[in-house]
Amino acid sequence: MVGRYAPLRPHVLAPLVDELTPFQRVLRVLNGTETQQIVLKCFLLDAAFNLFWILSLEGKKTPEEMNVTLSKLGLYLLLTEILMTSLLWHIFTHLRARRRTVALSLVVANMYLLYLYDHGNVLLEHGAFNMLCFAMIGVPFNLLVFSLYFWLVRAGSARSFLIQFAVAWVVWAIWAYATLRHAMHMLDVGFWGRDFVENAVKLPGSLACVWDKPVPWIDLLVVRQNFFLGQMNCPKLESFGGEIDSKTNILTITGCPADEETPFDSYFNATRLRTYNGPAVSYLPETQSWGFKLKEDSLTSPLNNFQANVISYIEAHTYAYSAKMDIGSAQTILIRCGTHEPKLVFRVTPAPPPAPATPSIPASANTSTPAAPTPAAPEPEGELSVLFIFMDAVSRRNFFRKLPRTVELLEKFTVPSSALAGDLRPEQPVLHQFFRYHAIGLNTGPNTRALWSDHPPTDSKSGAPPVWEDFMDDGYVTGRMDGVCEDWNAFYNTAHFPEKQSTYVKPHVTNEWLAFSCMPPYLPVGKGFVGNFAGSTSIKSHCLSGSHIGWHMLDWLDKFQDAYNAEKRKFFASGVFLEGHEGSTEILSTLDSRLTTFLDPATSHIDFNRTAVFLQADHGLHMGLNYIFTDNGHVEEVQPFSTAILPAWYLRKRNSQLGANEDRLVTAHDFWATMQGLRGPSRARKSKWGGRDMIAEAVGDRSCAEMGITEEDCRCKS
Repeated sequence: MVGRYAPLRPHVLAPLVDELTPFQRVLRVLNGTETQQIVLKCFLLDAAFNLFWILSLEGKKTPEEMNVTLSKLGLYLLLTEILMTSLLWHIFTHLRARRRTVALSLVVANMYLLYLYDHGNVLLEHGAFNMLCFAMIGVPFNLLVFSLYFWLVRAGSARSFLIQFAVAWVVWAIWAYATLRHAMHMLDVGFWGRDFVENAVKLPGSLACVWDKPVPWIDLLVVRQNFFLGQMNCPKLESFGGEIDSKTNILTITGCPADEETPFDSYFNATRLRTYNGPAVSYLPETQSWGFKLKEDSLTSPLNNFQANVISYIEAHTYAYSAKMDIGSAQTILIRCGTHEPKLVFRVTPAPPPAPATPSIPASANTSTPAAPTPAAPEPEGELSVLFIFMDAVSRRNFFRKLPRTVELLEKFTVPSSALAGDLRPEQPVLHQFFRYHAIGLNTGPNTRALWSDHPPTDSKSGAPPVWEDFMDDGYVTGRMDGVCEDWNAFYNTAHFPEKQSTYVKPHVTNEWLAFSCMPPYLPVGKGFVGNFAGSTSIKSHCLSGSHIGWHMLDWLDKFQDAYNAEKRKFFASGVFLEGHEGSTEILSTLDSRLTTFLDPATSHIDFNRTAVFLQADHGLHMGLNYIFTDNGHVEEVQPFSTAILPAWYLRKRNSQLGANEDRLVTAHDFWATMQGLRGPSRARKSKWGGRDMIAEAVGDRSCAEMGITEEDCRCKS
């Protein structure tokens, strides 16, 4: 008996019994002569699908080369979606149950073979990323197509279906129009509802550039792009824990039975290294004195060399725990208990202050000249500490989309720059937002080289040393933290890395927290295992030791500030957060609640009266559906988020021009120059590439060409 969802009846080929080719005989045996035409169509659709899939796998060596071919590869990927949908339609509507099962099994096998052919996560081999995009588009699209089909069947007649569909279409169109109108308006809106178009372009005589405003189709999505991964919470490790007494260096572990058998396997090949009768402790290395040989890495290497050296250190420095264990000067450890995921425990011990100058030693009878005196340690000339929250690949608009609680908090406890003209408390934090902050390159390399070292986008060797080294030379304490298991200086700024032939060097940063971000399972060993579902660019929650990786980083910054604020020592601290650098755009939202408590004066460890706080990105997202398929994605890619929060007394003392610069075209070179100005006027370096200290001077109206932005990349036109 045929049910209501019986397959549609195809045209039947007249059997040519005496003239069957071998191929036709196979079709007749497997499917019966009545389905030969459908099977042939399915075969052709599958062949075309495989062709365009392989074409979409074209790889490139550099992000710039890949960016040129991205539209073409996106088109190929869309064609594979259409072909696969058509193939599935023929299978579901023309084949009966047993043959349908066989056909679907062949489709699954075909996809698995394509996965084996290329499942890479790098520019040359990016099959895994293609699979992800294919699923993110194909699954909802096919659900929609088949929902329409079953809707048609249930409606009973084509006329009833068309009436119902027309009503639904009108309702959806009204909703989509209203949603997109609001989304386009929000492209211009910043904190406190400020609209930068009204404040700059409409000023009489202003030549301020105007951003392109393509339709933000991505705002029509009503669910998370990574909804199929479930909740984005990290599984908590509540069974055991540990605490370090910073005064005595004693580690205390709680919740782990003393007789718990704890195996310790190699991260490289899973071989059993040791088994402990009770908890064990792994020491993570302090890497600020590591040289280029230990920190070097490259995109073409199958292993992250820096990660390999971190893990080798850990495997050589894991010990059985004993009561009242003295861990010495160790700052970060992993507590191991049974087969549970290790628990990350860390602290920040302040470095000893520089020794005071020593007087010269008078000449003795055995010396002809007196010994030279030890020079005095420099005193910071700048009046503020600097805290830089660097958020990789976060556009201005996506910050407002994904971090609403943080936005609401900032609007509550800070005031806009226009309020400086009124009656403010001296310690009142003032927030500046930079609407025309424009990326100068496609990715992290050129943008961070300009931000940290004033490099031009076309030359990675002609800039200054990293800005934190300048602050350190001035007597500041410096802290660097990165959530991607790489040293920025060794990866992006090799021309200025000291003593590149050395294994160890004199530290050029006071405190450095990098090794934690190299740990599995957050970052698997081997780049072939890093990608869409593991590592710093994963669309899954970035978890380590029961918490989000970004939460650990904010905790470290809290400890760093506590350590040095207690000693009234000025600092320059920066943290690199990768939550925005993944294809779904959703992981950034996992920072929202913790970033709120980090910044809220009621719970924050920040002394806003003595600290300049920057929240800033280098560029917007250059991966994912919005960037690949829409012009809006390309605009957001060069429109990164940026704010600066400084106390009112400091801004008034320097007659700040930051407010006047909020609506001007600025780049990373300007922020480098502004950080230089925070060092003090007599010590600040001058930018060679058009960067201005935006506190000291108004930059005026500038063009992309003046700021080194190519005409092709410029999206803010005069």
